[in-house]
Amino acid sequence: MTSNFKEYAKSVHGNLGLICGLFAVLTLALTLTCCSGAKGSLTDNAESRPLADKATDVAPEILKTPIALIVTREISGELLGKPLTAPSGIRRSASGHYFLIDRGNHRLLKLDSAFLPLVDFGGANSSGGELDAPERLALDGRGNVYLSDAEALEIFQFDEDLNLIINIRFLDTADALKFGAPSGLAVDNDGYLWVSDAERSRLAIFDNFGLFKEFYADYNSGGQPLERPAGMFALKEGGMIVCDEGEGRAVIYNSYGVQLDVIGEGILESPVDVSLDSSGRIWISDKSLGEILCFDRDGYLLLRTGDLGAAYDLKLHSPLGICISGDETLIIADSGANRILICRIILAS
Repeated sequence: MTSNFKEYAKSVHGNLGLICGLFAVLTLALTLTCCSGAKGSLTDNAESRPLADKATDVAPEILKTPIALIVTREISGELLGKPLTAPSGIRRSASGHYFLIDRGNHRLLKLDSAFLPLVDFGGANSSGGELDAPERLALDGRGNVYLSDAEALEIFQFDEDLNLIINIRFLDTADALKFGAPSGLAVDNDGYLWVSDAERSRLAIFDNFGLFKEFYADYNSGGQPLERPAGMFALKEGGMIVCDEGEGRAVIYNSYGVQLDVIGEGILESPVDVSLDSSGRIWISDKSLGEILCFDRDGYLLLRTGDLGAAYDLKLHSPLGICISGDETLIIADSGANRILICRIILAS
């Protein structure tokens, strides 16, 4: 078993140049339409606000806290005997372990806090089981891991050591049109599993026992319907933020599936994964743009970057998955380059 780690160092002048350079490229953003007192809302405004004019409206916080990313490590090459190929999702558990989808090898990996591989599930000739097209990951508060498989039409639940607990079939034999293909998924504060149905363009909700409960975000739910929903992330205050890949935006829902806010409309093209840092900033990976974008809690754009360094090959190639460790570390599954990038988040007041 080998693991290639490439260490990158940047000079103090380089860091200052990168941070200062952001002032020249920060784009103007939009203000979210907000719901007063709604559970899961990201804002506390008493009245709805119109979308900001991106050509004239500047977020005050942009000048106070510009953000830069500095790559500190790259993970590529062999992990448990197979070369990392097309990683598509990554999440961090409360215990500090990382769970990574190695989509090209049809497997799920568990890594320690230093990103060293510990165990895998799936892959060719695996004794644990086989995966067809693993897509996205989710974790719950009990340490369980959930994985969606778009071709097998299943959602797998594992314990933290990747022992299989249950398979949830994303299929109804009595109604062939009920479900399509599972994509993104997340577990809310009540323990319910939300699943993006990329084919039917809606969200399927399953209870704590893996039983289907209801649909959210379809044509009967109010608000603009989704189009190919992808990755999602549970909000601490309840509800969910969902990447709407087909419409080029991220959508905020409360715990009852009511649409509250929209992020990145007119800026994003093909958002596929989302994560929040401990300060509530919203980080989104955009497959078509080949960029990572960061928004504040009011929807203002703070950072967009697809080239993380000129001295190395750090241009992103189809970033499909992201996760955050505290306020300081962003991890990117750069699928097109067959690697994981660990980035330090720089905040300058």
